[in-house]
Amino acid sequence: MKIQQTHLQNADLWSAGMYTTPKRTTEAQPHSVNYAVEMTISAEGRQALKEKVRELNPEIEEEDFEFATTKNTNFVEFEQYMALRELHGVRLEGKEYDAKDVMASLAEAYETRYNEIIEQHKNGDRQVTYDILGECSVTLEEDLEGLDKAYKRCLANLEGYIYCQQTNKAFEKQYYETFPERRPKDMEKEQDNYNYFDDEYRKTAVSIMRQAQERFLSLFWDSNYRYGAMKNILSRIMNENDDFLEKTSKLFS
Repeated sequence: MKIQQTHLQNADLWSAGMYTTPKRTTEAQPHSVNYAVEMTISAEGRQALKEKVRELNPEIEEEDFEFATTKNTNFVEFEQYMALRELHGVRLEGKEYDAKDVMASLAEAYETRYNEIIEQHKNGDRQVTYDILGECSVTLEEDLEGLDKAYKRCLANLEGYIYCQQTNKAFEKQYYETFPERRPKDMEKEQDNYNYFDDEYRKTAVSIMRQAQERFLSLFWDSNYRYGAMKNILSRIMNENDDFLEKTSKLFS
């Protein structure tokens, strides 16, 4: 196990690869994806970790180990990110999809998770058990803040996904320009000046997702809110952007 910093309050789950375990199984989402590693550290294990950290840095005082909380670590953000990834992936599993489908899936996942968080907090703070932190309470504000940060990380993933597709299409274009006789007959020849590495397209996709989130949050507490609103909001925003639709069609054809 790798800890990014010597002080436990700076433990970074994006580097450490730790996982969270909700205290009540009724609050847990099923996590069947294979990129998450579930682990549990016993009290003896946590004590051994403290001793190892103290060995590496003798100047650390005992209170430094007790200072780690849900507020100064990213355990909550990491939990929300993994929940979003699970919900997001299930909607795309076994399907052919393009950027619009990925964006719609993420919008649905975000709305689902937002509703779940509100439901989990209807009776107060959420009780969880985090590795290293142990048993602790998570407030509604902490969960929603963690979800927002997790959503932003998913938008970074979206940019990466689009960039991979742009790279594939650019190499495909170059290949068929070099070997035109190998181009499938039903494949249209792309314009020579078309830029597959279009930064603005990626930025537009992220901007659309942020707009959809903002409009959803404005609507959520309104009496007119109905579940499924965020996906509908996203669809309207995308359909109003002809340039985005045209570039999506070209990129994923």
